[in-house]
Amino acid sequence: MKLKQTELTEEFAKQICTWCYEAPYDLYNLPSWEEMCEEGWVPALSGLIKD
Repeated sequence: MKLKQTELTEEFAKQICTWCYEAPYDLYNLPSWEEMCEEGWVPALSGLIKD
């Protein structure tokens, strides 16, 4: 498998929020992007997300 490192964009962040894991890894499931925005997580991520 060949991996490629790239910058985190808002679009990628939204996609990551849709990833779902089965138990026992389900603790890594994230809330939806909308919930992340409502709960104030997006400003905390703003330093990581590139435009």
